[in-house]
Amino acid sequence: MTDARSYALAAFAAAVEPWIGTLRAVHGKLQGEPELLARLTDKGASFEGRRQQFLELLPASASEDCRNFLFTLMERGDLGQLAAVVDWLGAMASGGPQARMAIVTTAYPLDDAERRRFVATLEQTHGADVGVSFAVDPAIVGGAVVRIGDRIVDGSVRTRLEAIDGALAGGG
Repeated sequence: MTDARSYALAAFAAAVEPWIGTLRAVHGKLQGEPELLARLTDKGASFEGRRQQFLELLPASASEDCRNFLFTLMERGDLGQLAAVVDWLGAMASGGPQARMAIVTTAYPLDDAERRRFVATLEQTHGADVGVSFAVDPAIVGGAVVRIGDRIVDGSVRTRLEAIDGALAGGG
């Protein structure tokens, strides 16, 4: 007999699939055009102008809720997190919200060798069953931020600079 959780996971996976398809399509377009991503996340440009440009990227099948979600990511400058969002949704659809997923955020895209080193280190410290997703956020300046569940290891240059600034401002 199938338990209720299995049915719930199947229903969740079916419900989230259209979103995953839309988010993957948008991510694919943005990944191929980094200058477009920079324009869309430029908070100095008008939101309405960016919104109109972004609408052209969206598949016609994108639901209003999914479009609004993407507009929120754009407005907050978080479109660089799109790949990680897709990975999380996929992990949740296949194994539920408690699926173990590590999100590695760096200031620039990593090459394959760098990604393999991160995966190997995370598998060594957290087990081979941990999924790894990579995201880009230029605001962290350098280094990396790794999130696994509710644990965050912040080795970003931005955080170190903020700590130095706080120490200098506090006179210590």
